[in-house]
Amino acid sequence: MRIKCLLLIVLLVLSSCGASFDYSSAYEEGRYQDIIDQSSVELASRLDDDALYYRMLSAYQLGDDQAALDAAMLYWAMNSKDADERLADSLRAVLARSQDPVIAVEAGRLLCSSDEAALFDRISYYTALARAGEEEEATALYEQIRPSLPAQTAALMCIAAGSPSTLIISNLEAWSSEEGTGEDFDAALVSALRLLIPRGDGELLLPLSIVAYQEGDSRLAMAIGDTYASIGDLGPAAAWWQRAASDYPEAVDGRLRAIRRT
Repeated sequence: MRIKCLLLIVLLVLSSCGASFDYSSAYEEGRYQDIIDQSSVELASRLDDDALYYRMLSAYQLGDDQAALDAAMLYWAMNSKDADERLADSLRAVLARSQDPVIAVEAGRLLCSSDEAALFDRISYYTALARAGEEEEATALYEQIRPSLPAQTAALMCIAAGSPSTLIISNLEAWSSEEGTGEDFDAALVSALRLLIPRGDGELLLPLSIVAYQEGDSRLAMAIGDTYASIGDLGPAAAWWQRAASDYPEAVDGRLRAIRRT
């Protein structure tokens, strides 16, 4: 009897050790840290598609972009010939998170190689191309996807990509015409001005920025003041900075003292 019990215990232990971890169910249940822990153990001894794929998804859910990118890169390397949704998800992760423009562009190129690629994927690919300086390919893709985009989406895409100033301005103007202005529009204007001022193009956005300005929008007032200062028009610069003094007293004071020394 004792021998039978021992055999039963051994069989149960062996069965438990041999049972595979159900990554899919764990992910559906939101057990992201369990997936990270289990995949760490498993990947230390062998490469496994499920472990890598769900590690990538779980790391994203937990806000660990580097772990998500590392898993996505390895999944892509192991499954580069598999044109399925898992590979597409991995390519999206690389496209969104890689700081290497060459790698990001290659991921986007593969992801968007099909005519059925999603519009969102093409937007991300455009951003990667523009940031990488692939101007000809970026322009061709922009012309292809722009008719499908609302002006707001196109403007935000161009700002994020650091597109040519003319594209940023034209899409902001179209956004204003289509939907009017507001907090989101003003925030986009501030981002655009921060981008255009170092290029020497900030002045081109002044008319639209002044029309869009609403009393109390200190961020936009500061950006407009900075734009005037960048072209040497210090009187209006000081006046616009003063509108933001209650929210940014130190920044305004520093700017005013700087122009008094000139």
